[in-house]
Amino acid sequence: MKAKTGILFIVLNLCLNWVNNMVEDIDYTEEPDFHAVVSIQLCELIDADFCDDKLTGWEWDKYSDKQDLQLRKKIVNHYYFREISITPPGIWKHEFIRKMNEIMPKYVRLYKLLDESPELFGANSEYFKSRDIYSDFPQTQLSSENADYATNGRDKEFQRINQVDIIDVTKRINDYNDIDLLIINDMGSLFSCLFSVNLNSY
Repeated sequence: MKAKTGILFIVLNLCLNWVNNMVEDIDYTEEPDFHAVVSIQLCELIDADFCDDKLTGWEWDKYSDKQDLQLRKKIVNHYYFREISITPPGIWKHEFIRKMNEIMPKYVRLYKLLDESPELFGANSEYFKSRDIYSDFPQTQLSSENADYATNGRDKEFQRINQVDIIDVTKRINDYNDIDLLIINDMGSLFSCLFSVNLNSY
């Protein structure tokens, strides 16, 4: 029994050493190995120079160059390993640009609104306190044209008080998607819901 166990242990070690040697011999600097299941991965299109990682030359409405470049990078990073949902790629590109041009006008307004009024995200509840102030005046003539005199006056002062509800703020943060992510989610129909994965075996 001990002899059989020893032989089994030796064989197992030999197999493990063989697998390790195979893995060490792989040249990971070679051309990437794509494993699309249904269509083509976005990373494969980028590798084939169908487009670059900034979707350069694909034009749609934008709020600013900075916002546009940031959004393009996020879209590519988000869908990098996802397959496109329409083939051939030329038709998919047309549909991608078409949809971006359809949805971007409303988001450009949101970018502008948030840029001009950043306090919209952090709006707090507020209330006002006010009080009336009375004072007696000396006998001061109001106008040289008449003989009227003011004997007292009333002023009002008020104070704006902001209140921060930490529970409400936390809930808003948890529910909040920035504008870039809203656009990314809107473009989900242009990509397959499946991730392409690869399990190498020898």
